Amino acid sequence: MKRHSFGWLLAGLLTLLGSSFAWAVEADQYCYNVSTNGWVPCTAAGTPLPVTGNLSVDLGCAGQTTANTLTAPINNAASAANLKIITKVAAKNIYICAIHVIAGAATNVALVQGTLTTNQCDTATVGLAGGATAATGWNLAVNGGMVIGSGTGVIAKTTVANTDVCLLFSAANQVSGSVTYAQF
Repeated sequence: MKRHSFGWLLAGLLTLLGSSFAWAVEADQYCYNVSTNGWVPCTAAGTPLPVTGNLSVDLGCAGQTTANTLTAPINNAASAANLKIITKVAAKNIYICAIHVIAGAATNVALVQGTLTTNQCDTATVGLAGGATAATGWNLAVNGGMVIGSGTGVIAKTTVANTDVCLLFSAANQVSGSVTYAQF
């Protein structure tokens, strides 16, 4: 079967229409810009926004640039002690956009926020995914794990500024992974 391409027709029509082509613009819509031969984000008026940088590279966590998106390792060294994975910054919330963890043995793991009195995140502890104790966290099987988030959209956010993010463990089993986040 012979296929016909109508891309030349679309390009010609867009050229006749001027430097940009758009429809009723909603969030996350794109306009075709014939001067750059590409699709660019539209303004509410339907005209292309000025583009700086590489759109696929500049998308980081929670709308931040990749330069403001951070990744921290998770390694509890087979300890049941609370593990601080993100350190607080004054007057800033923490936005988590991805997390993955793998447990070497059956372990409950809780993602929490809190501050330090005696142990990491032992004061004003609030669960960010599940409860505020290891028993109410994720239940990971032997050599089991999970992945949540892609690194751009928010999956969890601290409820107050100036608080650490920790993992709590139900047992002294190896848990490894990483977390991607932004602070602002």
